[in-house]
Amino acid sequence: MIEVGLIEGFEILSYLNEKHHMTDEYVTKKDVLKKCLRYRNLSILAHGTNPINKHDYDLMEGVTKAFIESIVPDVDNHLKKMEHLFDVLVLG
Repeated sequence: MIEVGLIEGFEILSYLNEKHHMTDEYVTKKDVLKKCLRYRNLSILAHGTNPINKHDYDLMEGVTKAFIESIVPDVDNHLKKMEHLFDVLVLG
């Protein structure tokens, strides 16, 4: 099995699907996405020990949410379905 990180995965997908709308979104937002991911990875939210304040969290959430919504326009519907499935499977 081959494992790749999030950024590497988007790089591979962008290379393989140059004409896909996700590629355009990723390429135009790549630098800010990388900055957010690095900040997240160094924070207590992921792999690091650095605390994160509300302002920085809100900035990262806004960038991430906008990117996800640009490549998955009906993301809220998908999340609601997943929440329902989780409730059924886990909570009974």
